[in-house]
Amino acid sequence: AEGFTDARGRYSIDFENEGESGYYVQVVAENDNERIAQKVTDLDGNLYSWRTEDTYDEKETPDNKDINIEIGKVVSGAALNVWDVGVSCSTYARIYSGQSMPMLQFLWTDGEKPEGEDASFFTDKNKIFVLGDPADSDCYDDVILGHEYGHFVMSVVGRDDSPGGSHSSNKQSKPTLAMSEGWATFFGVTASGAQHIWTQMPAVWVFITA
Repeated sequence: AEGFTDARGRYSIDFENEGESGYYVQVVAENDNERIAQKVTDLDGNLYSWRTEDTYDEKETPDNKDINIEIGKVVSGAALNVWDVGVSCSTYARIYSGQSMPMLQFLWTDGEKPEGEDASFFTDKNKIFVLGDPADSDCYDDVILGHEYGHFVMSVVGRDDSPGGSHSSNKQSKPTLAMSEGWATFFGVTASGAQHIWTQMPAVWVFITA
């Protein structure tokens, strides 16, 4: 069976097991419906997921209310912060654009630079590469993640004439580049501060596997 957590991580799933008794719970960083369509993978495209160490017997405990999964830094828990920022940005974009965002993939591997770059970046293939450099990782930098999501939103619902290329806050840029980067930062700041808008949005996909 499968279901979704709410914004606080709570979930409830009913299931029937026609085989041998015993099940475990798995959390998957992926969702694809009309409200949120996104996934978080490593740089090789492997989906982040976590499961309970124990299995449970539904015959002994038919109503199990205490299955929690602690996902910390040592097990790539930062992927869920990337996920959470995506939920906030997707919700913000849907509310103010009036349309749902298409599937977006975040790619992040702890300790690695995506494609050798020293920064996070968005591509026109609906992918956001997140910097994992241990000296300056962006996995917990919500505004930078939101900035890259802003580029994604602009590509979906607007028009971006940016020529791309290097840019810095301490030097002048072409107006089209400045507009694109400034708007993306504006979106990232406002979206990351808009979490009060949503209270019951699904956070992660949860499976029960027998």
